[in-house]
Amino acid sequence: MELESTRYPFCFFGDGASPDSTRSVLPFVAFNEDLNRLTLIVKGLAGGKATVAWGPGAPGSKSFTAEQLAQGINLAAEFPDNPFCAAFQKVDGAVAAKQNFETWLIKSNRMAPAGTLKAKSPRWPATALAEYDALVKAVRAAFVPVKHTLTVTPE
Repeated sequence: MELESTRYPFCFFGDGASPDSTRSVLPFVAFNEDLNRLTLIVKGLAGGKATVAWGPGAPGSKSFTAEQLAQGINLAAEFPDNPFCAAFQKVDGAVAAKQNFETWLIKSNRMAPAGTLKAKSPRWPATALAEYDALVKAVRAAFVPVKHTLTVTPE
């Protein structure tokens, strides 16, 4: 089946061993079980097993029992390299850029009494607000529907 999704699962990156890997946290938290719940349920499967492929662009496929598929498999947990990864990285990058700007904004401009801002930089306030608005728009623009294919093949 071909799908188009506007909701993304959280995508973990890396090999789990390098310091930049977000997958290294997975053995210590139940994130996928509690929060990543993009679930594929297949009922009435003829035969004892089926191969599930999630693509295009997802490497490989996995075999599941009819019981596992009837209960539902968590696609994001079973397929960490999946069709959402590229789109997720774009959103993550846009959010990081916005957060970096927010950090600069907070550190370079302090609140004065009565809620006014002390301008410690010539970028504040008009230019800074325009930059911030552009970064917010970039985050929103990064969220695009993801087209993906699920194939279930009885074994």
